[in-house]
Amino acid sequence: MAEHVMVRFIRQVNCKRETFFSSAKTWGKRKFQLSIATEWMMKDEDPPGFKVQLYHTKGRGVKTTVHRHKGDFLLVYCGEIVSGEEGEKREALKSTGFRFFYSKDGRSYCIDATEESSRLCRLVNHGDKNANAHMKNMDGKLVLFALKDIDEHEEILCDYGVRGLPWQQGP
Repeated sequence: MAEHVMVRFIRQVNCKRETFFSSAKTWGKRKFQLSIATEWMMKDEDPPGFKVQLYHTKGRGVKTTVHRHKGDFLLVYCGEIVSGEEGEKREALKSTGFRFFYSKDGRSYCIDATEESSRLCRLVNHGDKNANAHMKNMDGKLVLFALKDIDEHEEILCDYGVRGLPWQQGP
């Protein structure tokens, strides 16, 4: 009887240990990717390995030219940072599709990337259920990370978190 309890205890410990090491490994990779993202947030350029692709139905989009792994840092969303209220006013005057709204410390903000630039994240298309990337707020900057492995030459897609977009409407 005591031997059975001991075996069960060892299995539980080993299971927890494997979970711990798996989590530690994931956290180590995540921490490394956050560090890379922080470095690129300070630069005025995008990392290598991306290209703009023209699509007949949706305009420009961004493809990766190398294989990406789940959790990898991809791009930084750059533009003018304004209050959420100012962003809403601008959107009411002219909707551009290049304004990203978010909250930080209980206040709403908008990154207005309407002005054309060499930065690519503004061109990432909406992926809805096909999203392979997601936006993360890092100290008031929006950074794109891979949700899953992304194959070479695959389009980067992000769920905008908005429903009822014009291209989602039926004819």
